[in-house]
Amino acid sequence: MQVSGDHAYVTDAARQKLHVVEIASGTVMDSFELPHTPNEFVVVSGRTR
Repeated sequence: MQVSGDHAYVTDAARQKLHVVEIASGTVMDSFELPHTPNEFVVVSGRTR
């Protein structure tokens, strides 16, 4: 799991998915199927000029 701002990004290795969870409500905002079993990841945020 990684946290960035108001969201947590949670991997589900058994199902090869990534879930985006709104921390305040605990609501799963979105889920994505991954092409491989996740074992680690990084969340990067920033601004463009």
